[in-house]
Amino acid sequence: MPSELAELQMKITAMLSSDTPAVTAGEYFTDLQMVSGLVMITWPNARPAAPGVDTHRTDLVLAGRQDPSHSLHASAPPQDARACASILLAADAILAAADLRTALAPLAPVENRTRSGIEPKRHRSWDSTYRRYQDECSERFRNAAEYLVSTHRRHGRGGSRLPHRGLDYGPQHVPAFLPLEWGETHLGAFTEACSMSVLRRTTSAFLARRALGRTVPEAAEFLGIRLAGHGLGGPLTRWARRQGTPEAYERALDAIAAELASSPLIDYQHRRTLLADWALPPQAWRQIADQLERRASPRYISDDRARLAVTAYLWTQVTQGETQFAPKPTEARNDPELDAAWRLDRFTIGHWLRQNKVPFYRQMKPLLDAYAAQLARTVDAARSTRQLTRSLAK
Repeated sequence: MPSELAELQMKITAMLSSDTPAVTAGEYFTDLQMVSGLVMITWPNARPAAPGVDTHRTDLVLAGRQDPSHSLHASAPPQDARACASILLAADAILAAADLRTALAPLAPVENRTRSGIEPKRHRSWDSTYRRYQDECSERFRNAAEYLVSTHRRHGRGGSRLPHRGLDYGPQHVPAFLPLEWGETHLGAFTEACSMSVLRRTTSAFLARRALGRTVPEAAEFLGIRLAGHGLGGPLTRWARRQGTPEAYERALDAIAAELASSPLIDYQHRRTLLADWALPPQAWRQIADQLERRASPRYISDDRARLAVTAYLWTQVTQGETQFAPKPTEARNDPELDAAWRLDRFTIGHWLRQNKVPFYRQMKPLLDAYAAQLARTVDAARSTRQLTRSLAK
């Protein structure tokens, strides 16, 4: 008998002894069953985890189980003793890995496993088994499986995911447009897949989904990202699979989630709700405009149009959102001509303010940023739109 198998046999015997707490033994054997199921449905990906054993027999036995008409449960062990030994050895080696998530990654691609070469019937069978026994697994295995397999569904095939456990932030704390410094720090490796702006938007949706559950498009809708799911995650996950590193983006998400949790938590959902129908008051705009040194320029936009465009800029500063998702001012909703101008002006003025090179708007930016900071404090302290209106009137 190979030494690796002898050691596994001794380990299992020790687990069954009275010296091992029943809870510890129960969690180990449940984990072993779950990982063995993943090993079987993804074989030969797990072959390197079964050293010291001739896996040729396992190759033959498991090849015969790939027939879609095969009705055996995904986690049912083969009757062949040598094949079963190889599977258990591989599963135990994976469970013993210092980094369980990384060890599991080749067996359970991050997102849609129906595109991974695994026959859907078999991985749905595994999902069903995991849902039934997950409470009997160790916390270590549940934490790893939570990020790497599509098992957290409320009901049936295609059902919504449940929120991740143990997060130190809620969905309301996720900015709709990830801060640029976080994107540059953690997402640079993924710019081959899509632009940094798309990565920042996508990452916010994925962070919100961890806390909210459900689907990525539903998480995006919660953040006010109105794209009907288009461009959210698809190009990125396809690129990650082609690179053979589907877990790399999850690692980046982990790091960004840690940044978010260690930062002051801001209720961006509260800010978006209170500012949904808000526009910069004309009196506040006049106070800002009176401090500017006006210069004749083709880049100057009339006062009323500028006020509404500046409203979109202030909204992005307070809510950490994108200009294209800024709510339309009430005035523009009832005036097609003003609406058309606002759609263009909000991007134009926003660009000039962020570029900080056009003299007129370079004067304006610090005044607007100070107003945005005051507005953020007022919104955070307000519980209703009426209270917000009273606060801004003072």
